[in-house]
Order: sequence, then C-alpha cells, then structure tokens
Amino acid sequence: MKQNEYYNQGNVYAIYGMIEFAKGNREQAVEYYKKGLSLNDINQTSYKVLLLNEYAKALAEEGRNKEAIDLLFQALSYTKEENCEIHRNKVITTLSACYENMGQYVEALAWQRKLQQETDSIFNTDKEKVLSELRIKYDTEHQANEIKKGKLALLQKEKKEQALMGTLVIILLVVFALWYRYKRQNQLYTRIVCQHQEAIRKEQQLREVITSLRAQQESVSASSPMSEKYAASSLTNEKKNSLFQRLEKLMQEDAVYKENFLTKERVADLLGTNRTYLSQVINEQTQQNFTQYINNYRINEAIRLLSDPETDLPLKAVAAEVGFNSMSTFYKIFQNTVGVPPKQYRNKVMSMHKNA
Repeated sequence: MKQNEYYNQGNVYAIYGMIEFAKGNREQAVEYYKKGLSLNDINQTSYKVLLLNEYAKALAEEGRNKEAIDLLFQALSYTKEENCEIHRNKVITTLSACYENMGQYVEALAWQRKLQQETDSIFNTDKEKVLSELRIKYDTEHQANEIKKGKLALLQKEKKEQALMGTLVIILLVVFALWYRYKRQNQLYTRIVCQHQEAIRKEQQLREVITSLRAQQESVSASSPMSEKYAASSLTNEKKNSLFQRLEKLMQEDAVYKENFLTKERVADLLGTNRTYLSQVINEQTQQNFTQYINNYRINEAIRLLSDPETDLPLKAVAAEVGFNSMSTFYKIFQNTVGVPPKQYRNKVMSMHKNA
C-alpha cells in the first residue's frame, strides 16, 4: 500500500481496525482507526464515515459514549455535506446504541425511528453505492490510463533516442567513407603527379639526346639535301619516316601546337606536304588523328607548366599558353588524359613542394 501509494489507504486501515476489534484488541484497533482518519484529506467520504463509526464503537465499548457520539455526529455531517449515504444507517444504529448505553432512551428511540425512515429510502442508498463504485472504477481506469501514457511516452522517447543513434551512426559512416575516399583520391593524385614529374625528367633527358642526334644528322645530309616536297604519287617508308621526324621537330622545337587556331592545312604547309599525307603519317606512327596528336602535345606542355611549383600562371592563362581556346575543353581533355582535374593537380604539386 505504501510502496505503490494506494489511493484508498483509509479503507485498508479501517479493515485492519475492524479485524483487531473483533479479536478483542481494542487499543490496536483504535490506533488503526486514528491512522486511517489522519488520511482524511485523500479518503473518500464513505471511508471517512466508516472509520468514524468503527472508532466510535470502540470508544463505546470502553464506556466513552460521549466521545463516541461526537465522532458519530461528525460522521453524519460528512454524509450530508458530501451527499454520501453509504454507512449512514450504521452510524445511526451506533448512535442509538450509545444513547441507550447512557440511559437516554428517548434519544435512542428517536434515532431508531430516524433509522427506520431512512431505511425506507434504501433505493437512494443503493444508488449512492453504485455511484461510488463507478467513481472508484473511474479513478482506477484513470490511473491505469496515466500509467499507459507514461509507458507510451517512455517508449516514444526510447524510439527517438534509437533513431538519433542510428542517424549518428549513419553520419559517422558517411564521414568515414568520405574521408577514406578523400585519402585514396589524395594518394592517387600524389602517384599521378610523381609519375608525370618523373616522365618530364626522362623526356627532358631524351630530348637532349635527340637534339644531339639531329644536329649530327643535319650535318651529314647538308651535302646531299633531299627535296622537301613529296611527289604527287605515293609515300615510301623512308619519306614517311622523314616526314614524321620533321613533324616531331616542328612540335618539339618550334612548338607550333601552341597556336590557338592551328589547323591541319597550316601544319601541312609548314612541312611542305598535303593534308592526306600528314593524316596518314600521324595515324600510322601514333594511332591518333590530327586533333588528338596536337592535344597530346598541349596537355604534356600543360603538365610541365603545372608541375613547376614556381609557375603561378592562372589556369586560364595556362590553357591559352598551350593552345586551347576553350577552358571547358582544356579541363575535359586534361582530366581524361591525366586522371586529375588541372586545379587539383596544381594543388597537389604545391602541397608536395611545401612538404618537401
């Protein structure tokens, strides 16, 4: 009762007192009645009346009829003020008995007659009893509903916490995945930059060797110069090789690929040949068409510029410097060729230079 804060504790104490009184333990019974009456602020009216009546019976048993009568009148006032007829007949019966014990038979008889009158209205008493039971049932169901609401609120709170934890886990996984992806991408960019820087160094060494060999070849062929114009017939293998070498020299030494509006006709004129022979030689030697061949030189030059941490040209200027008219074309070809956007390539070069 105490642990669960049972709301009808007065009734429990009344039952305990009645049991002790029936056993002949009047003092113990009185103690229980007093405990019950101390809870009158929360007791229902019917149990207030019952406690007062039983307490009065215990006092009358000890010959304290006057005190008992005071308690009984208090009980009757509860029944009238709070419109509760339950146990009223018991109170009147006990009141009549107390007056009889005191020898006041007229008063005792008057209360007996009043009891008879009120007994005739038993229907009202039963009605009040039903209403009281309904109130008890309502209170019980109300408390049960409050408990259910509390459990539901707790369950909802737990679900919210679980959802929050789930969201947090997902966010952490996404962050980890992004970090891991960034780390892998950063490692990839580093490898690409290192590979291209190494390729630039080797290309520079190779160019120096080729330049030396060409100088020797030109000195030998000076005595017997070959015609720079091809015949209108077909190209021999020797002529193809010679044409491609002169094309490579035109690209590497004269860097004509840097011309923004470079055309196939322009290159053919510079080499003293025609478009058909030029396309044929480029395709056979490089398995590329003219545009791919020129863009390959442009991208390689862009890589050299962006690989130099001392070069601070804007990307737009770099694109124009190597021969591109469109930034979008430059970005697209650079990304497809190198595997890294030009901006990220430059950032990686700068980062590696600072950490070196």
